[in-house]
Amino acid sequence: MRPCAVFLLIFTLFSNPVRAQVTCSPEAMDGALASYLKLQVAGQEIRLAIFPFQDASGGASDPTLEKGFALLFYEILYSQAKIGVIHPFLVFNSASALASTDLFADDRIISAAASLGATHAVYGMFQKKGELLRYFVKVADVNAKQEIGTVMEFAAQQNERFFNVAADAAGTILQRVGRKGADVKSLKKFQEQGPTFEAFRYYVKGMEKSGAFREVDLGAAKVWFEKATIASYTFKTAYEEMARTIFMLAAIDKSAGKDPTLMVVEGNQVLERGKLAAGASKKSQLIDWVVGILEGRTKGC
Repeated sequence: MRPCAVFLLIFTLFSNPVRAQVTCSPEAMDGALASYLKLQVAGQEIRLAIFPFQDASGGASDPTLEKGFALLFYEILYSQAKIGVIHPFLVFNSASALASTDLFADDRIISAAASLGATHAVYGMFQKKGELLRYFVKVADVNAKQEIGTVMEFAAQQNERFFNVAADAAGTILQRVGRKGADVKSLKKFQEQGPTFEAFRYYVKGMEKSGAFREVDLGAAKVWFEKATIASYTFKTAYEEMARTIFMLAAIDKSAGKDPTLMVVEGNQVLERGKLAAGASKKSQLIDWVVGILEGRTKGC
């Protein structure tokens, strides 16, 4: 967002109090967010739900890496043409009712995917041994209630090589759901941002905390995203998600009758930082939706 757009947004918010007034409570905004995310894949012939992977390493589980697989495959696949990838926030809400041992169970995952309106489900299991990470991926046809093909197996180190292997795995997933001729450039887009494995883990922690309009959680998410951008200066996605989180905090402030001006300015400054570090990019639709709450144009609020 250009600097002039920042001032235009602030002027819009406070020069027209009737239009800018936010009547949604945080709970209502959560409902509106869920409805918005569902609409993003409505009408797509292929609707893919990517679930957290089961940690079968033994001992204490790694919930960050469990969700990390789902988030990474989403980031790699969501911009593919003629396919709708259900947003992780919706999938995580559905998966919260599942036990950790259910995350590799065909019947439980297929049932959860069906409740999301998905046509296909992606799920898996991983094992850590030192720095080596082995993981197994399944793709299921939700309507037929059965797995497509055999279990896929991949191996990578817990470092930047992890993203290369995931891009290859994503291409194979697309083939399983009948999408030949995948956009290779799109598959590599996330990897090209150059996140370190450490930065990626910080990013996942931020996403875990930023899926709802809860002030304390959003404050924690902001810190995690900031750590991700410090660990990887060109991690554009982390900047964008941090800005979204700040705009969500601004919406909470405005719904409580507080002045969100400083939050709005800070969110736009983060977007500008991301552009300087990682190059210009189109503002994400989800950011625009959240800003729409502040401007009074988001439907459902």
